[in-house]
Amino acid sequence: MVIETPNRLTWEDKHTAYMDFFHMLPDEYVRAYAERSPRPYFAETMKGLDEASFRESRYRWGLGASFHEFKLAFSENLNEIVVADGLELEMTNMFPIEADEVALRQYFIRRGVAQPIGFPRAVLNLIFWKPSSATERQANVNYNERSRARGRAESLHSDTWYGRMRQRVFPNPETAAFMAELKHARQMANDRYLAIQQMDRMLHQRDAEIAELNARLRDVVSD
Repeated sequence: MVIETPNRLTWEDKHTAYMDFFHMLPDEYVRAYAERSPRPYFAETMKGLDEASFRESRYRWGLGASFHEFKLAFSENLNEIVVADGLELEMTNMFPIEADEVALRQYFIRRGVAQPIGFPRAVLNLIFWKPSSATERQANVNYNERSRARGRAESLHSDTWYGRMRQRVFPNPETAAFMAELKHARQMANDRYLAIQQMDRMLHQRDAEIAELNARLRDVVSD
């Protein structure tokens, strides 16, 4: 089971530095750019590290994950072992669909990236289950194929005028159900966004207080 793990493949770093694309930077740029982070404690920590401890500390702060780690860890076709992909209504209520994951999902579909469609999500919430029989394995494959089909249908209907008109005239029941779930998730997104903004303000205040206490401590030690 994977819970609330940032996706390294999306663009916004909501977990560590709170800066777009920061987690994609190579090591040689991270320390210099970290001072621009809106998290003072993170910026100060990065600045104070020596070469030996910097890389380990960067990984401990968090760089996220992608499907690559799971393929290496399980040595399995992930479509055969993912049994929940984070697109369930309960999960999209908790983690509404973000703009960067919509773009990444379209890339997966158009490029034919043959991985479970939950891996473009900005926050990974996945359940893996190694099947005990060929029947269970095929059931998992069918689940992931249906989920990808919903993603393809949504992409088609949202990207083209013809697709939008086709949806109105010849609605696909499976797509309609998915779109209803998506509409509900979007209704919940605004409340979650406001809550996140409040949490961010609290974290920024906490980081500022920690930085101030560290500065006072250094003054006391130096005296």
